Amino acid sequence: MFTVKLLGVLAAQPTATAITSGQVVSYKSHSWIIDCGEGFQMKMQKYKISRNKIKAILISHLHGDHVYGLPGLLTSLAIANRTEPLLIVGPEGIQAFTESILKYSHAFLPFDIQYYHCHCLSSESIYEDQYLTIQTIPLEHRVPTVGYVFREKPHRPNLIREQIESLGLNVDQIKLLLQNQPITLANNMIINLTEVSTPAKTPRSYAYCSDTIYSDNVIKNIGQVTTIYHESTYMEVDAASAPKWGHSTAKQAATVAKSVSAEQLILGHYSGKYASYDDLLTEAQEIFPNSILGSEGLEVPI
Repeated sequence: MFTVKLLGVLAAQPTATAITSGQVVSYKSHSWIIDCGEGFQMKMQKYKISRNKIKAILISHLHGDHVYGLPGLLTSLAIANRTEPLLIVGPEGIQAFTESILKYSHAFLPFDIQYYHCHCLSSESIYEDQYLTIQTIPLEHRVPTVGYVFREKPHRPNLIREQIESLGLNVDQIKLLLQNQPITLANNMIINLTEVSTPAKTPRSYAYCSDTIYSDNVIKNIGQVTTIYHESTYMEVDAASAPKWGHSTAKQAATVAKSVSAEQLILGHYSGKYASYDDLLTEAQEIFPNSILGSEGLEVPI
């Protein structure tokens, strides 16, 4: 399983029914929270997202619409008796922000928080296990900001059981083949991995690009990805406001998706000035047809 669940897609401030930025990326048995707008934990409860699977919280920047839900979530994790250490990643200041609120609200956490401050000027690796890596994407906003890209590690080819058995291959021979080393059988027949396997699945990837202007440097730092979430705060009619406030239009988001050879674009971070987001989608689809509107509760397979 490799999915992203959107819980908040608004910019600046929540409404009576919707919240600002926040989503959950799930891969196998772990989940990562990306940004944590006000009311985030209530949406977690609404969509039955397990608190026990949270591996880390990744914050893009310290504007309130991306971080004001964090202190409440942490204290709720304490009430839920979490004891496993929690990693919080974000720009410089995320530790001071979090610890000051916890201090002055006299909160007690029964788990340790490990902080990692991003450089924000260059991409860096922040997580790796046997299946997955997570790297930062330097973005260009009014304050230090990063996005995040999740990448599957290459899969191994799928062995064909019937072929293995018919050739009588033993464990050591199979290991050599999986290291892409040919083996020689007793009858001098040479066997290569391609003869006893089907091609591996193409590794999948997901990029989260929160607040940023359109920039060739951002595109370069993203690299090629399968699915991308990119902020689309404005329509083209308001394009002049985008760089002023450090944001992008839906058309620019689509241009980014096309440039990184994505298969799918998820739009989000909508300005409250629009009563409907359908026109944002139309503008994006003119450049990148496989664009969709991000919405609360939407779960997208990667």
